[in-house]
Amino acid sequence: MKTKKLTLLLQLLVSLLPLGYLLLIWNQLAESVPMHYNINNQPDRMGSKIELLFLMLFMSAIGFGVGMLMRYLNKIDPKKNIQHNDGLMNKVSWTVVIFISVISCYIVYVSLNYSKSQNSGINGKMIEILICLIFVVLGNFMNNVKPNYFVGIRTPWNLENEENWRKTHHLGSKLMFFGGLIMIALIILLPTPISAYVLLIGLVPIVLIPFVYSYLLFKREKH
Repeated sequence: MKTKKLTLLLQLLVSLLPLGYLLLIWNQLAESVPMHYNINNQPDRMGSKIELLFLMLFMSAIGFGVGMLMRYLNKIDPKKNIQHNDGLMNKVSWTVVIFISVISCYIVYVSLNYSKSQNSGINGKMIEILICLIFVVLGNFMNNVKPNYFVGIRTPWNLENEENWRKTHHLGSKLMFFGGLIMIALIILLPTPISAYVLLIGLVPIVLIPFVYSYLLFKREKH
């Protein structure tokens, strides 16, 4: 119990880092800061510093809230299967909290360094690489997920079949891990207009192949 409380406290502190960063550089911010970006990663809507403050509060709440939810899913799991993934859920919750905190800090950093004269905006490649890193990290965990209703590659055919679940996640974890690494390499190597589509295209096989594979396993077992 003490360990869980310490984890929650640490995750709360990590979630609040962007807010602390924003308050630290508050007087250095311009009165008008970028609040939304277009497909070319350039600001298409400006807002006040107060609006940015509320955005950081919202993102901190989301990060901590999702992290806490991951830690306490066993309380609402009807079959109590999620408790077998306790160590894994701790890793997933930390992944979510750190990811949202890093993205939030980056948004504050961009707002601080935004310059109309230099037409500077958010670095789209940076965001895309961070998202791909999530797939790499989750792919490293996914192979160890035990059957449950909340986390993992859940299909109608593997939720009630442990062997189907195991094989589906074995394949899915490899697709997420290596797919994430390949996408990172392509995003770095390709020019910005093209790299923006790497993530969208790469998600299709990562999501679709395990789903189809689970169905094929079901059909094979049925026959």
